[in-house]
Amino acid sequence: MDGDAALRAAASSMFGLEAAQLLLDRGANIRAYHDAALRDSALRDAALSDQRGDVVPCLLDRGADIHACKDQALVNARARRNDIAVQILLESGGDRSVLDYMERIMQVPRWPEDEDLDDESFLVWLATGEYPC
Repeated sequence: MDGDAALRAAASSMFGLEAAQLLLDRGANIRAYHDAALRDSALRDAALSDQRGDVVPCLLDRGADIHACKDQALVNARARRNDIAVQILLESGGDRSVLDYMERIMQVPRWPEDEDLDDESFLVWLATGEYPC
């Protein structure tokens, strides 16, 4: 396991803060996986599991990009209902509009899976949110 993968693993472990600090002190690259295709970063992983609220600020203080992959850390923290990480990320400059967008998506009505989808019914549903009888 390379140092960057180890940092991501440490950020989401029960030894998170101490292990992350040790790896960073020894040169682990905090920005190693900020590739949008990979969507892996220590901050993203910490946002999923940092229930004490100590790893996320440590990573931010060490230069983690809060906006990496379109604020993926914030998205993951909200999806996991990690309110502590959400609050820390927002207070540190996370993009609140990302959460607003998530809320709107969650409210979009879904087409019932057992209903046939014809063009007219789909257009009525799209316009009104209700499927015709």
